[in-house]
Formats: sequence, structure tokens, C-alpha cells
Amino acid sequence: MPVLTSFVQLYRGIGEGPHTIGQLTLVAAGAAATGATSINLLDPNVLQPNTVYSYYAIQYDTAGNVSPLSQGIVVDTTRPAAPILDPDDDSGIKGDNITNVTRPRLEGFARPNSTVQFFEVLSSGTVVPLGSAPSDGLGFYRFQVPNTLADGPHTFYITVVNATGGVSLPSPTLTIEIDTRIPNVP
Repeated sequence: MPVLTSFVQLYRGIGEGPHTIGQLTLVAAGAAATGATSINLLDPNVLQPNTVYSYYAIQYDTAGNVSPLSQGIVVDTTRPAAPILDPDDDSGIKGDNITNVTRPRLEGFARPNSTVQFFEVLSSGTVVPLGSAPSDGLGFYRFQVPNTLADGPHTFYITVVNATGGVSLPSPTLTIEIDTRIPNVP
């Protein structure tokens, strides 16, 4: 028979106060667990998009002693905004995302002081990592595509890595058109 040493009550702080989300049973080393020994905090059936969740725990032992509230962990399901084409690289009508710049710069805002990762989605559906750039203290980032792009459409998205290594959901995509063709003589 397993020896119960204590249990941990898990809480999620949202809105007007804490909500109990589960309990973990801690048992003596080498003993078989009788209750839940883990809870998936990233359960997609529980987490809603574009929400920040704070989790914390309190431990109780069999003598009725209660631990202080744990240091919380944060799960952020906020999607970053799509990057935009740097206006200086938008060579045609501003805002049409058509450019003759074959190594365009992408920019935007993300969480301040984070790392922004850039990806291209090829027409085959293959995702190619392009590199990363830091966001500054206000969240601004700029990234130049490392390779020369061929004429045609190119689709990009970003993810944001926070200071603790957590990676965001992918942003919506940005599609730009590279057009270096010289027009015919009228």
C-alpha cells in the first residue's frame, strides 16, 4: 500500500479569483501512486486562445500543515500579430505588399525583450525557419529575409519566445509578392 506523504492542490488565477483545477498526490519514494500524479496545464480543451493563465499551488501534508503559495507559472496563449513588410521595402503602391526588393525586411511588434522567430511557408506547405531577431524594450522588431527571394508570392509568419523559453502560437500569415520584372515598352 502506498504511503501518502502529501498532496498538492493546483489553482488557476483568472478573473475574480482562484479556481481549483486539480490535485496531485505525492507518495513516498518507491511507492505506487493512487491518485493523479500529473496534470496537463496546456490542455487545448481547457485553454482559450488569446488569454494569459497564471497557475500556482499549495501543498498539504497528512498532518494538516499547509505550505505557502508557490511561485506561479504563466501560460500565455496570446497570438502575436502578423509581421508587416517594412514600408521602405514596399516599392510599389504603399501597403499593397508588392515589392521589387528580393531580400525584404519584415517588422512589427511583439512582447518587449523577446525573441521573434521567422518562418516562410512554401507553396508545397513546407515550413522553412528563416532566423530570429530580438524585440526591443517597446516590442519592436525588424528582420531581413536572409536569402534572395524569387519572383512570386511568399508567405511568412512569426512565433515569439519569451524570457523563460515559452513559445507563442504562430501569428497570422503575411503574403508578399516579389516582382522584379521590367515592364514591356509601351
